[in-house]
Amino acid sequence: MSVEQLDQSTQAGDSPPIDTVDTSTDEQPTTVRKSRKIAKRKRIAKVLELSRGAFPMKPSAIAAIVGISPGTVAEYQKKFRDAGLLYSPTVETNGVPVYLQNKKNFLALPVIQSFIEKCLKDKLDWKSHVNHLFVICFALRLNPEELAKNLDTTEKHYVTFEQKYHEAYPERTDERHRKAIRKFCTYNNILIPDNNRAIPGTTDSHGDYSRVFLTDTEIDGAFEFIEKEYGLEWATIFGLHNETFMRPATLWKYIPKIDFQYVEVDGQTYEYGITQVYENKQAKLYDKLIIDPRVITMVKNLPSKPIVDLPHKEWEEKYSKILKSYYYKIGKLFESEKYKKGTDGWLYFHRPIYAIRHSSAVMWMQRTNFNAQLVSKMGWEDPKTLDKYYARSTVPQLMQMGICWWHNSPKQRLGRAIFCSPMHALAFMATEYQKKVGTIA
Repeated sequence: MSVEQLDQSTQAGDSPPIDTVDTSTDEQPTTVRKSRKIAKRKRIAKVLELSRGAFPMKPSAIAAIVGISPGTVAEYQKKFRDAGLLYSPTVETNGVPVYLQNKKNFLALPVIQSFIEKCLKDKLDWKSHVNHLFVICFALRLNPEELAKNLDTTEKHYVTFEQKYHEAYPERTDERHRKAIRKFCTYNNILIPDNNRAIPGTTDSHGDYSRVFLTDTEIDGAFEFIEKEYGLEWATIFGLHNETFMRPATLWKYIPKIDFQYVEVDGQTYEYGITQVYENKQAKLYDKLIIDPRVITMVKNLPSKPIVDLPHKEWEEKYSKILKSYYYKIGKLFESEKYKKGTDGWLYFHRPIYAIRHSSAVMWMQRTNFNAQLVSKMGWEDPKTLDKYYARSTVPQLMQMGICWWHNSPKQRLGRAIFCSPMHALAFMATEYQKKVGTIA
C-alpha cells in the first residue's frame, strides 16, 4: 500500500482520526482542496519516515515534529503495519531487538556513541570494549542503557550473562567482558569497586599458570598422538599453535602466509619461517618465527586460505577435546579429579588451548636464553606481562643462564632444551630432525 492508497483508505470510512478527515466542500476552491490533500500526504509520508529505521522515534516525538496528535501518529502506524509498510519498531519475529540485529545498529545507539567518544578522549581501544558490550547485550536481549541504571541492576544482569557465557564457552574467561562493562559503567557515573564480587576488577590470573609447560618429550608425543588419532590437519594446527602461540580466535582465522628464509650456522644452512599474525586483543601485528623443522615441513604446501574449515565454536570445542585427551594420556589430567582455579590442572581442563600458549611462551624463553624482551616482540606489548603471566622467571633458571645445547648438549636431556639464541635452537632442532628422518647419519 502506498501513501496515496493509505490516504484514500482514510477517506473510505476506516475511522480515521478526526484531524485527517478532509473537511473541504465543493464550495471551497479546488486549489485549496488540492493543497490540503498534498499537505496530508506529506504528513503521512513524514510519519512513515520517522517510524522506520533501526531506532524509530516515539509517537509523541513524531507528533511534535509533524504537528499532529500522538494518537493520530499511532493510528497511522497501525495502518502502516497492516499494509506491510512498517514492521515492529522494536523486535523482529525472532525476538531480537532492532538495535541488536547487527553491530551497525548497536553502534548507532546514543549511549554507545557517547561511550565511544569518551573512550577516544582517553585513547582507549573502544572497538574491543564495544564488541564485548554487544556480546553481553545480545546474550541478554538487553538495551545497554539497562546496564547503566544503577550498580544493583548492573550486577544482576552481569551475573545472568556470566552464567550463560560459561555454559556456552566453558573453556573461556569472561575477563574482557568484565573490563568492558566496568568501563562502560564508569563512563555512566556508576563506580564498581575492584573488590566487587559480581564484577571484580581483578584479572583472572595472578601469574598462577606462568610455569605451565610441556616438556620436549611431551611435545614430541603430542605431534605423534594427534596425527595418529585425529589426522595430519589437526597435527599441523597444533604445530603452528605451538610455534606461534596464537590466541584461539587468531589461530582459527589464520591464513598461512609464511616467508621461508635461510640462515647459516657454523657453515651449515638452515631453513626457517616468518609469518605475520594480527592479534585483535592488542590490535597489533606481530612477526612470529617458525623454527621447528616438523612444522616447516607441514606448512610448506598449505593453501592460502584459513587453516580451519569449521565454525569457530565447533572448531574450538573439537581442538579443546583433542588437547584434553592428550593431557589425560600423559597424566596432566585425571578423570576423577576436580581442579581448583589457580592450579595447573584447572588451566589444562578449562582452557586447554591457552595451556599451549603458556607452554609455548616458556619454550621460546628457553630458546632465547630467557630473553623476555626478545620473546615479547612476538606476542606481548610488555615483557613484564610475559614474565608475570606466561613464563615467570625462576631461581633454577639462574643456573641455566648461558647454557646452549647446540654448543654442549647434556648427556641427560631432561625437561626442555635451552639455547643461547633462536639461531642455535634452529640448528640443533634441524640437525636432530634430519637424524630422525635419516637424511644425515
